[in-house]
Amino acid sequence: MRKDIKNLIQDVKFNQRSLIIGSAFVDIIVSMKSLPKLGDNIRGKFKGQILTGSAFNVADALGRLGANFDLMIPVGTGINAKVVEDVFADRGFISLIKEDEVDNGWCITLIESNNDRALITMPGVEKNFKREWFDYYNPMDYDYFYVSGYDLEGENGNTLLEFFRRKTKDAKIIFDPGPSIDVLDRGLLDKLLTIGTILTVNGEELFKLTKIGSIRDALMSLHKVSKEAIIVRLGDRGATIIENDEIYNVEGFKVDAVDKVSAGDAHAGALIAGLSSAFSVEESVYLANKVASIVVSKVGTACAPTIEELLS
Repeated sequence: MRKDIKNLIQDVKFNQRSLIIGSAFVDIIVSMKSLPKLGDNIRGKFKGQILTGSAFNVADALGRLGANFDLMIPVGTGINAKVVEDVFADRGFISLIKEDEVDNGWCITLIESNNDRALITMPGVEKNFKREWFDYYNPMDYDYFYVSGYDLEGENGNTLLEFFRRKTKDAKIIFDPGPSIDVLDRGLLDKLLTIGTILTVNGEELFKLTKIGSIRDALMSLHKVSKEAIIVRLGDRGATIIENDEIYNVEGFKVDAVDKVSAGDAHAGALIAGLSSAFSVEESVYLANKVASIVVSKVGTACAPTIEELLS
């Protein structure tokens, strides 16, 4: 019988180490009655400026849970990079990669009154990983790696694939394709899935990957390729998992969701936290479901719970 969250959390040991690869960029949030159409001249309301990026959000969740991890998140030079540096200093995060000529990226998030949103992204230093950055990290030092689809776009994908191929045989890659699933090179994805990759997706992303409408059939199709666990996140309905050719469900937690942005990132961070504590995949997903349920009940990104919050 699986332990409840409080008893599970008390067993957290974090004996293994992870490398979180990706980006951190500035998000400027603007609310408005409705998103603009061609020719519109509308008023918006500035709601704030935050630091975001899948890798940063994953690291935030890991940090709040007390996990052992390193960051491969480039920090550039400029006004956005200064925000990254300040937030990293506040969190106690350290990145070994500093670039002197390019700023970190930024985006504008436009939010309608019904909470629908659109993003305008201006990429920065994070979109061009340099091979020399990888000299700072020995892939054989890590048990888990995290990377998102955003960070595998373009030439970054081949650079990262080359790095992952030097990891130990038993080390696992946690891969969340996210919205980038539409633009990622399928050949690259197929190669990634065969080198020890645990895939975590939502239902829409699973369909786009496989073009199969049944979750069960889609999971079986992908599992034949990866031979690793695959997790389909289903919100407050929990998650469906395939592992060792067996498909099963892990229950979720019903909450009043107010902001689903970054919930998938927090879920991935908690998943890594569980796995690096030697939890089973089922236990790790159960923990991740709980963490994500708390995140969607809060407004904003990088708001994962601490150990104390989970125990309260």
